[in-house]
Amino acid sequence: MLELRILKTIQFFHLQDIAPTAFEIYKYLLTRTEDLASSLDEDFNLISTNAPPASHVPFGAILQALIRLTAEKKVACVFGTYVLPEHASLAPARISGYVYGIARERRIRRFLRWLRFVPFIRAVSVGGSQALGLQTEKSDIDLVIITHSGFLWLARIFSHILFDGLLMCRHGQRIENRFCLNHYIAGTKLIDEERNLLRAFQYVRMRPVFGIKIFTEFLIKNQNWLRLYFPNWYHISFKSLQAESQAIHAPGGVQGLIEKIFDNPVGLYIENMVGRWQLERIKRGNFSVAEPSELALHSTDLKYAILETYYNRHKTP
Repeated sequence: MLELRILKTIQFFHLQDIAPTAFEIYKYLLTRTEDLASSLDEDFNLISTNAPPASHVPFGAILQALIRLTAEKKVACVFGTYVLPEHASLAPARISGYVYGIARERRIRRFLRWLRFVPFIRAVSVGGSQALGLQTEKSDIDLVIITHSGFLWLARIFSHILFDGLLMCRHGQRIENRFCLNHYIAGTKLIDEERNLLRAFQYVRMRPVFGIKIFTEFLIKNQNWLRLYFPNWYHISFKSLQAESQAIHAPGGVQGLIEKIFDNPVGLYIENMVGRWQLERIKRGNFSVAEPSELALHSTDLKYAILETYYNRHKTP
């Protein structure tokens, strides 16, 4: 039933403190949980992509269902967003957050351009609160960075050197308006682990700053499992993704010169040593993904708290 899918989609947004608009509900309308139940493991990860994706639901049908839900007082329309009545306070919080988000856009334009010159970085996208519409006065700016497929760890080192030098990198309690370099992906890889709903949402909500064709290749490579969660997103985005899919990146200048210095057996040895050293430090924490080809510093506890509530069941110990 469409109304139940809409209510579950709104609930999923609410679990992340987001009051969604009608178009966001349409674009990110979730597949019925029952349709994916047999394809999920005990950790809520997708283990099979054999289930047929749900069909596209037109925007008009979404609007009509929202009108019915509003009339039945199951949903409230507040400041152009749709919320469950008990979460009405999320709407004004989102609107007020735009003031901080707009100011941060200026900072994004000012500082992220320098990442184009960092060795082994191929694409950068804004994620987290800035991409989700969750900005607050104390927010940082989360980045998703796609690197050269063989040099993720050196790219991470170089990018931290840059932002530490600019005094713009988040450290400890220094959070407000700083950049959080917390998600690195080695090339346009196929995600074959941790394919859960929350991670899928992070990917489909990414907002590229540069390297849009690289991000497009990444999404196309992972479309088969992403569309199982978000069938409308796939229907809306697929043609535009195909149009942007011819990705060619030719590093030049200082970036290209430094890459040539490391693109040899000695450089690969340094990359592997740096990677092992960083992974040993990182795995002491509680993060969702820490592997040689991807690093995502997101709290595992928060992930399970959201997914357990959404699916109304607890993770198997």
